[in-house]
Amino acid sequence: MQQLNQANCGSNFHTSNENSTEDNRHIYADQLNAAIKQAAEHIEEDPARFSTHSLRSVGATAMFRAGASPTTAKLMSRWRSDTFLAYTRIGRETIADLAAQMSDADAFREATATPLPGPCRLHACDKLRSMLVELF
Repeated sequence: MQQLNQANCGSNFHTSNENSTEDNRHIYADQLNAAIKQAAEHIEEDPARFSTHSLRSVGATAMFRAGASPTTAKLMSRWRSDTFLAYTRIGRETIADLAAQMSDADAFREATATPLPGPCRLHACDKLRSMLVELF
C-alpha cells in the first residue's frame, strides 16, 4: 500500500470533473476503485488485489494501531456492523504484547472467576504465548 501512496499516477483523478461531483467533495467508490487499480498497475502489481475494500481494512487497522477505540474505528470507517473487526490486521508487536499481558499471573487471576492452580495457570499461559508468537 505504501507504494500505491507514492505512485505518481492518476493525478487527473483529483481534478477531473468526470470523477467528482459539482462541489468537488464527493468521490464515488467505483471511481476510487478505478484509481486504485490504475495505481497498482503503475507499480506493476496485480490490480485485482486492490480495491476500496482494501482501504477500509487498512483504515480500520491504522486506527486501531493508533489507539482508537473500536467504536471510533467503526464510525470513522462507516461500518454498519461489527464485521470490520474481522478485517483489522494485528501486527506481530501487538500479538507479542497481548501474549505477555495474558501470561501476567496477576492479570490472569483478576480476569478469571475461578483461577486455575498456580503451576497449571502459568504453564497454560506460557504455552499460549509461545503458540501466538509462532503463528504471527
